[in-house]
Amino acid sequence: MGIISNILDRLRKLERLVKRLRFNQGSGQSNDGNERWINTSVPPKSVGGYKDDEPATPSGGLTLSEAMNKLIFPSVPTAINSFTRSPAVFDFLDDEVSVNLAWDVAIDSSIGLASVRIEFRRNNTGNWNFLHQSLDASGSFMHENIPNQNNASIAYRLIATDGNGNTLSSNVLSSIFRVYQAPTVSFGSLAPLQREIGEINTTVAGTITRRSPTVALVSYQLQVQLNNGSWNNLGDSVSVANSESVAISEVNYQAPSTLEGNPVSSVRFGIRITDEQGQGNRLNSNIIMASRNLFHGSTLDATLPAIRDLSNSVLAPAEGTTFDMLIPAGAQVVAFAYPAFLRDVDQVLFVQVNIDVKQVFTKETVSVPDAAGENFTDYKLYSFRPLEPFQSPVTYRVTI
Repeated sequence: MGIISNILDRLRKLERLVKRLRFNQGSGQSNDGNERWINTSVPPKSVGGYKDDEPATPSGGLTLSEAMNKLIFPSVPTAINSFTRSPAVFDFLDDEVSVNLAWDVAIDSSIGLASVRIEFRRNNTGNWNFLHQSLDASGSFMHENIPNQNNASIAYRLIATDGNGNTLSSNVLSSIFRVYQAPTVSFGSLAPLQREIGEINTTVAGTITRRSPTVALVSYQLQVQLNNGSWNNLGDSVSVANSESVAISEVNYQAPSTLEGNPVSSVRFGIRITDEQGQGNRLNSNIIMASRNLFHGSTLDATLPAIRDLSNSVLAPAEGTTFDMLIPAGAQVVAFAYPAFLRDVDQVLFVQVNIDVKQVFTKETVSVPDAAGENFTDYKLYSFRPLEPFQSPVTYRVTI
C-alpha cells in the first residue's frame, strides 16, 4: 500500500504542475507542430511538454508518460566512471607543486548534467574548500602553485549534480607531500655483547638503506667509540653508488686492552652517512660491554696460582651472584676467585650435607690479567685443600 500511495501522491503533484504550467505560460507550438508547455532546453529542472494524444517525444521536451516516470522514479547520475589525480606523491624538495585532476561522469542524457564540482582540503581534515566547477561530463583541471609546507597530504573529491538536483560523490583522493627521511643502518650481529675485558675482537658489517628516493647516498664513514668517549674513524670514508641500499664492507676490529690507562670496558660502532642533502647522521650499533671474569675449578698450582687456568668462569660477577662448583672424585683442591672490589664471599654451601663450609676456605689476594694477558688487577682467591683426595663427586654452591 505504501508504494501505491507514493505513486498516487506523485501523480497528484504532476496534475497540479500541469495545471500551473497551463495557467502561467499558455500553450505553444514547437517546430514539429507538437503542443508544448515547457522546453527542456531552458532551465535544467524543466519537466517538458506533452500533447493530449501523446505523440512521439517532442523536440526539447517529454511526453506525459515520460514526465510521470521522472517524477515517480527520479534519476541520479549513473556513475562517476573515473576521478584521478597526478602525481600521487611530491618530493619534499619542491617549493610549489601542481596536481592534474581528471574526471569522467556517466549521466542520464534526458536529465542532463547541472555541474561537476571539485573540492579539496589539507591532510583530509576540516572543511572542504571549493576548487573548480564545470558543466562538462568529462574534463580535467590543473590545481597549480600549491605551496609545499610539509603538509602530510592534500585531499580531493568530486561531486556531480544532475538536472534534477541529485548528487553523486567520488571517493576521496590524496596526494602526499613527501618529507625528508634519513637513511637507516642495519648492523650485522655483534654477538656476544657481553665479553671479558681484553677479548673484544669482532667483525663489523651491515646495510645502509635510503628512504628518500630522490636523495642519493654519497658516502659513509665507519667509526668506533671506546668507554663512551669520543668517536674515532675506522679507515677512510667510503663512496657509494646511488642505489636503494648499500652493503657496509666488513671490517675486523680488535679493541685495545687499555684507553688512557683504563681497561676498555665498552665498544660501540657508528656509521656516519652523507647524502645529497649534506646530512651527516651517525647511526649507532649496540654496545659491546666488557667485564672481568670469575674463575673456579679443581686445578690450581700450589706454588704459583694460575687463576686463569681454572676450568670454569662466570662473566661479570656481582654481589649476590651464585654458582655451583662440581668437584670430581680424586680432586685435591677446590678454588674460586673474583675481582677484589667485590665483598667477601657470603656462603659456600656443601650441597650433599647442606652445610655452609666457607670457614674451611683460605682467602688470599692475587693479581690476575685480562683475556689479553694485560691489565692486571687484584682478585680474591678462596681455596680448600682436603687432607686426602675426594672419594666421590661433590658440589659446592657459592654465593658472593
